[in-house]
Amino acid sequence: DELSKLQKAGKKDFRISDSDLATDFFGKNMYISASRVEKFYKCPFSYFCEYGIKAKPRKEAEVDAALSGTLIHYVLEKFLSENPKHEFVKMSENTVEEKLSEIIDEYVKENMGGSENKSSSFARTLDLLRKSACKVVMHLIEEFLHCRFTPADFELKISNDGQIKPYEISLDNGGTVKIVGSVDRVDTYETAENTFVRVIDYKTGGKEFKLGEVFSGLNMQMLIYLFAIWQNGGDYYKNVTPAGVLYFQAKNPRTKSKNITRTTDVKEAEDASLRELRMHGMVLNNIDVVNAMEDGCGGMFIPVDMDKTGALKGNVISIQALSNLKNRVDKIIKNMAEELQRGYISALPIEDGCTWCSYKDICKREESDPIREITVPSFDDAISMLRSDSDGENMD
Repeated sequence: DELSKLQKAGKKDFRISDSDLATDFFGKNMYISASRVEKFYKCPFSYFCEYGIKAKPRKEAEVDAALSGTLIHYVLEKFLSENPKHEFVKMSENTVEEKLSEIIDEYVKENMGGSENKSSSFARTLDLLRKSACKVVMHLIEEFLHCRFTPADFELKISNDGQIKPYEISLDNGGTVKIVGSVDRVDTYETAENTFVRVIDYKTGGKEFKLGEVFSGLNMQMLIYLFAIWQNGGDYYKNVTPAGVLYFQAKNPRTKSKNITRTTDVKEAEDASLRELRMHGMVLNNIDVVNAMEDGCGGMFIPVDMDKTGALKGNVISIQALSNLKNRVDKIIKNMAEELQRGYISALPIEDGCTWCSYKDICKREESDPIREITVPSFDDAISMLRSDSDGENMD
């Protein structure tokens, strides 16, 4: 069982001893966000503090972090929703700069009281963000010049009143877990038989998608969204076939060229920048779908290319392995819900789980206390494990 390691919590084995009370407390029918699942597997006690007793840590305003994260999401959503693909792929950099400047000014006015009477530091930060946002969007345009997928939805709601119904899992006690959330972007590629759907998540940090982490209950948010669309999006998208999950690097590339003197050097520098912003994730092992994501399958924009024989290599997954992965994810979510209903809220974090935790002063963990040790198989090993699954029953 995936949660067997969570039972060895040592002296910080916090628990609600009455399972009926625990079920009443957390709910027989749970309605939770996708991010909560990972929170539980990082540390059950932290989950209990944040979502159980709703203890709110004190936070100081961080203007730079707020601007670089929230603003870039806003800019990308606004730009893509207001400008169809067939229009934005033809835009010059000057036009993009003008449009982005209008979007950013609108955001600052509506959410930060405008730019008047702000500090010179604020003005410099805003100027850097304008330049960074422009580079990100120009990279996005370059990608879509080589891509037949089209942005279809932004901030897609997965909820009872959203475009897609919640992802639902049945529990043994007759209860359910319904998982809701909001997808940064959904791209589609339509053929005569299918609508291929890929889920895009914007990241301004250095986070990478690691399939092996999913087996330990981590890094599942995008997959849950994809599975929700696969399971419940037939009416909305028509004949849904999952095409992949990808992190879009919404940041300014840091690659610096050295002694650029020849055209080849310039081309190498440009390619290096493109590869630095290449999306992380995995895609369907289907040559037509991969070619629709990047013509020629060169691996410049997605983590997949072709070998000398013309076979796909990189982070690709078959539809059967994806189905087996869905079964594994379902069981991991089910185990989380049933552990909570049994009252399990132990302070057993994964390695480094306490580093940024807001509740470490409550549990009083010491460095010598036990942690939940996890093993993260490589992508290829994870795929091999999924191939060996029989209807997803093998959880070891």
